[in-house]
Amino acid sequence: MEPARETTVIATIEKPNVSGAGCRINVASADVMTVFGKRGRVPVIASFAGGFTFRSSLMPMRGVHILPLSAEVRLAAGIAEGERVTVKLREDDAVREIEVPADLHAALRASSSGAFAAFEAMSYSHRKEWIAAISEAKRPETRAKRIADCVAAMRARSASGSAR
Repeated sequence: MEPARETTVIATIEKPNVSGAGCRINVASADVMTVFGKRGRVPVIASFAGGFTFRSSLMPMRGVHILPLSAEVRLAAGIAEGERVTVKLREDDAVREIEVPADLHAALRASSSGAFAAFEAMSYSHRKEWIAAISEAKRPETRAKRIADCVAAMRARSASGSAR
């Protein structure tokens, strides 16, 4: 078994000049290629010097690979925009799974249009976003509407043959 590939990066947390964009750490794409042997997206486990660890991906963008840092991640890690940080990046080869809430699962299965298969074919990140939107609903009516919206979107995906 090959040992996990990893590297340590010292970088400044940046916020791009794009409205609403979160912060990120830029990693030279040449370094990503050297360490991880990939030009595209690299799933990683990121660990900050203070001990906070989270799962994410290095994504190629405009000549560098970026590690996105949401406000939630920055708060949990105790870091802020403009800070210089040390982060260890280890390749994450574990399967990324997310538990589908029972009511969403039932609604997708009840749809005879391939909605469940379309949902399962989406990337982990897209499934996670749908599940978060549904789970964060405060009122039962909102949750029911979001489930219905998800099923409708999956029917449309199934009909168009889109798996992304």
